[in-house]
Amino acid sequence: MTEVEGSDEPEIQVISIAWHPIRQFLAVGYETGQLVLWNHEEGESFEGIRSHHSEVVMLEWSNCGNFLTSGDSMGLLIVWKCDSQGNLQTEAVHDLKDPACSVIFIKQSDNDKSDERLVFCWVYT
Repeated sequence: MTEVEGSDEPEIQVISIAWHPIRQFLAVGYETGQLVLWNHEEGESFEGIRSHHSEVVMLEWSNCGNFLTSGDSMGLLIVWKCDSQGNLQTEAVHDLKDPACSVIFIKQSDNDKSDERLVFCWVYT
C-alpha cells in the first residue's frame, strides 16, 4: 500500500472522503473548505477551486464518476465535473442555506446513456 501525504498545512483535519466508483481517485474534504482529489494511478493530487469557506462535510460521486458533489457546513453545494486525469471544474453551485447530508444522481430517462444529470439532495434541519 502506498502512503498518501496530507495537506501541506499543519494539523488540518480531514472531514470527508469518497472513493471514485471506477477509477483510483480519492476525494478529500478538509475543515478549511479545501477539496483535493488524489489520483492514485498517476501519483498526483489536484485541488478544486477554493469555493467552500467552511468544512466540507459531504462528498458524493455520481454512479459513472463523471461528477462529484461537495457540500459544506454552511449549506453550499457544488457539483464538479471530473475529467479522466482527475481535474475538477465547477459545473453548478447551489446555496442550500443548510448543510446537505446526502445526494443521489438519477438519469433523466431510461434512454439516457450519459452519466446522471439530476441531483436530489437531503439537508440537515
